[in-house]
Amino acid sequence: MKTFNRLLLLLSVATLSGATFSACDDDDKIPATNPSLCYSVGEIALGTTTYTSIIPSVSLPAGDREYSIQQITLNGNPTDQASATIDPQGRITLTVGSTSDCVGHYAVSVRIAVNGEEFLYNDALRVTVTGLRFKEETVSIKHLEGLTLPLQEVYLAQTAANRFSLDAPADRYAHISINPADGSLIVDPAAEAGVYPISIKVVNNSTPSGYVFRNLTTLYITSKPYALSYTPAEVSLKADEAHQSQRPTLHAATDEQGEEVEFSLVDDFGGRFRIDARTGVISLDRDNHLVNQQAATFRLQVRATNNLGTTAFPEAYVITINPRK
Repeated sequence: MKTFNRLLLLLSVATLSGATFSACDDDDKIPATNPSLCYSVGEIALGTTTYTSIIPSVSLPAGDREYSIQQITLNGNPTDQASATIDPQGRITLTVGSTSDCVGHYAVSVRIAVNGEEFLYNDALRVTVTGLRFKEETVSIKHLEGLTLPLQEVYLAQTAANRFSLDAPADRYAHISINPADGSLIVDPAAEAGVYPISIKVVNNSTPSGYVFRNLTTLYITSKPYALSYTPAEVSLKADEAHQSQRPTLHAATDEQGEEVEFSLVDDFGGRFRIDARTGVISLDRDNHLVNQQAATFRLQVRATNNLGTTAFPEAYVITINPRK
């Protein structure tokens, strides 16, 4: 009987020497009978390459403790995107990369040796490198189509009560918004053609002032030219007066390279008027060849072309030339 009890005791010690325990954070409550290791949950922004933990609270038998890093995971999978060191007091320094694929939830498992026994704490330290990610870095739709694009990945230490918003000028991004509950990008069909970098602001209980994740994707709303305007659109000149218009405002977007538009005049009235093919600026020389004694009005039709089509805008610019007196 004594031999049996001795064997049972040896088996119990052997099991404890290889025991695996759950680590805790500040909010967990571990029964006093369990050997515990507690760190605070950490959070750093992408681009901050190191995080140093607090000295953990430890509930282990008295003796010299030897800490070592057992494993690092990113979103539940072993990773080589990070490295970690641990000092004699259990303080961990986690080093991560600064590229977009380094965002996510990191977990560091720790092994502690004390009095000949070893204790393994899986996911002892948890650190979130905050970030949001859409599926594509660029999104292209046609004008008047509309779109709802969900976030593919959300990495925030606080997983509840997050509020999302678009970080962009409201007038420039009219009819483009972010769903405040889940961060989805919403593009109304009325949104103007153009190129829109998308940045999102997140506010939650831990960060009430919010923080911004910039240039998560770029939205391209493509169209052939569909609106053109000069300011002013009408001018009155003397017969010997040279002139240059302002550069026009054009609504069109071609592709991921942005707007590449060529301008031309449908009728240049015998070479009297010129238009810059790249800028759309209309000009005439001082010697404008007015021979009539009455004022003459010229209604210029401007043609704009991109790789999606051509549109002619009648009476885009009106010039009245008054005779010499």
